[in-house]
Amino acid sequence: MTAFPDGSQCWWPVAVARELSADRPMRRQLNGLPLVIFRTNELKPAALVDACPHRMAPLSQGQCTQGQIQCPYHGWTFDGQGRCVRIPGMQDAHALSRRPLVRALGCVESAGLIWVQTEAGAPLNLPDESNGVDQFFMQSTVDATLLDIAENFLEAFHTHFVHRGLVRRDTQRQQVDALLRPIDGGIEVAYQNEQTQNGWLSRLFEPSRGASWGRFLWPNLAQIEYHDAQQRLTLRVDLWITPVENERHQLFARISTRRGLLPARVKQMLLTPLFRRVLQQDIAITEAVTHNRRTFEQHPDALMHGKPLDARHDLMGPALRTLFEQQSNGGIVNRQATLYL
Repeated sequence: MTAFPDGSQCWWPVAVARELSADRPMRRQLNGLPLVIFRTNELKPAALVDACPHRMAPLSQGQCTQGQIQCPYHGWTFDGQGRCVRIPGMQDAHALSRRPLVRALGCVESAGLIWVQTEAGAPLNLPDESNGVDQFFMQSTVDATLLDIAENFLEAFHTHFVHRGLVRRDTQRQQVDALLRPIDGGIEVAYQNEQTQNGWLSRLFEPSRGASWGRFLWPNLAQIEYHDAQQRLTLRVDLWITPVENERHQLFARISTRRGLLPARVKQMLLTPLFRRVLQQDIAITEAVTHNRRTFEQHPDALMHGKPLDARHDLMGPALRTLFEQQSNGGIVNRQATLYL
């Protein structure tokens, strides 16, 4: 059994790296905790709790000066470790800089994102997946549970209805072989013997289909990947899901396509409106599902089934629930199924 680390020791993306400039801080929330993110003199990202210890003013409303964050209220200034380096009007302010006065969090830049860790744990170790591909990011927020978001992204049977014509069509299904299995750090469903999908996205950008995968990697990465008949990458979408507060989550989607003759900027211009539409549709149905579940928690006797009613072809949903309940993939066993997608 592989037990996963507690969420406080995991790394969570909080911003797209190119959006964090050297001269302007940004405010983010992680599990309800307000943070100020800024760049130091070395242009490395830093994350502090967003509260000046002097009078609790939000540091994120201040300004960056020489790689430090200055409070907007009285000008107290802090470095990336949370040490006070200047108090205007106080000549012996250097005495305060010996120890941090603001809590600093682990903060690194990797894979085009800014990552934060609330408690010390393992270092962030992401593989370099940029070779030979074009990549761009999309962002949004959704008021839904992490489980609902992950299942929506990874299970394929909703695409015939939520994304009708854009991804698949209910009247044009095909037989596909699927295998659910535990993998290092999460779970995966592998799909074989599927032809290209009959929606516009596949018709425009996918000449052939060899295999595809849906994966969830602890604690918050949902990933879909498509290869062509020559086993070359066609498309991979990495969706990182970061808890903001209550059931609100920030979504960071990285779209990767195999590099070819079409320039990356042109490809992004063509793909962005289509993926934005898919994302909007998924957000709408996922928020509706979470809201409806919360409503019926107040009326449990009105439901004939108190728990999700799974069909035989539901692979990802039950496995995700087991993984979240056990915080481990030890309860996941290999399961094969023939699907009609």
